[in-house]
Amino acid sequence: MTPTTTRVQLADHINGLTVRTDQFKTQRISLTFMLPLNRESAALASLLSRLLVRSTKQYPTPTAVQRKLLALYGARFSSQVIKLADYQLLNCSITVMNDRFALHGEKLVQEAAAFLLASVFDPHLEEGVFPAADLAVCRRLQIETLESTLNDKRKYAISKMFSLMCENEPFGIEIGGDIPTVQAATGEQIAVYWRNMLATAPVTVAVIGQEDPAPVFSAVQNRFAGVDRHPCPPDTAFVYRPAAAVREAEEVMDVAQGKLVMGFRTNISTMQQDNMALRMMCDIFGGAPYSKLFTVVREQMSLCYYCASRLQSQKGFLCVDSGVDNRNIEAARQGILDQLEAMRQGDFDEAVMEASRLSLIDAARSVTDSQEAMEAWYLARLLDRNADEPDQWIRRVAQVSKQDIQQAARAVTLDTVFALKAREVA
Repeated sequence: MTPTTTRVQLADHINGLTVRTDQFKTQRISLTFMLPLNRESAALASLLSRLLVRSTKQYPTPTAVQRKLLALYGARFSSQVIKLADYQLLNCSITVMNDRFALHGEKLVQEAAAFLLASVFDPHLEEGVFPAADLAVCRRLQIETLESTLNDKRKYAISKMFSLMCENEPFGIEIGGDIPTVQAATGEQIAVYWRNMLATAPVTVAVIGQEDPAPVFSAVQNRFAGVDRHPCPPDTAFVYRPAAAVREAEEVMDVAQGKLVMGFRTNISTMQQDNMALRMMCDIFGGAPYSKLFTVVREQMSLCYYCASRLQSQKGFLCVDSGVDNRNIEAARQGILDQLEAMRQGDFDEAVMEASRLSLIDAARSVTDSQEAMEAWYLARLLDRNADEPDQWIRRVAQVSKQDIQQAARAVTLDTVFALKAREVA
């Protein structure tokens, strides 16, 4: 059975998404809230995400939650916070075995949906606030996550570049917040944030599998009927801020390998228009082993340990990050810019274009390999003007020409350069 997608409006800014497929023996249900992104809300959302899956009013301890999941034949229950342009998505999900496999005729999908909704609408509170003991555990885990970013120097350098490039834009804020804000957050603040989320956030309810989504959608509608909703819809207008003077910054750390990260702006975004040519351009430029950054800057010129490009599609950003020795930073930077110019001039052949086309098509086809991948596909497109299905994506890939790719490359302009240098040994 080929997956079929249906969208339905359940209430004002509460949308249902169904992907019907008999490919899996499980059903996945999720609630995703779209929230503004700022320094305080990033910390509060990350802590709330952890608190909602730690305990509920009915199951007030992690042990009680796990026992309930085991009773649901080992259902998987999780939450995450995802950055999407200038917003953050708080996503809570449960994956449960299909009803027909239940040993005693249990309505597993309805039970799982009820449990998921209870976790979001009836969390474990004490006198209206999240308990201090639960918050202490979640705060420690979140701080450990933030500290791990500093230990991952590649991730740290990319994050640092975007914080500089988007200094006055929400996108520049690190998802998960910062350590001081996480440390200062209180159970009362998070409870206020949670209630405001239920009242104002646009919601997507996703049901992926072969079971009938109607009971799930009905349960969601009943739950929200008791909430005084005044939704704040997201701004889906694309604002292009052309790169002016190139911003440059550097840090020195005790690292074995330096990092060079270059941020580029384009005037092409999925919030504005079709960006398939830009995707192919990014792939040929630095997204694969056949790319120019890999074959020329890394292999032929031996300037980098790695060198790759990636897109932030909703914002129209392109990022190139590389691992370099201090002595090669300037040469690597120039080499990267030279290969961008080569892309503009059409210095790539049909064989590379075909390899890129097949790679992007394979990526679209792999979306149906798991329910998690299907959900991620649609969540990543909540702000897009053209929210493609995978088969639509494949058809558009086939239509991109060499001239389209060159034109996309001409839209790419350097904005910010961040270098993380290894400390020199005297």
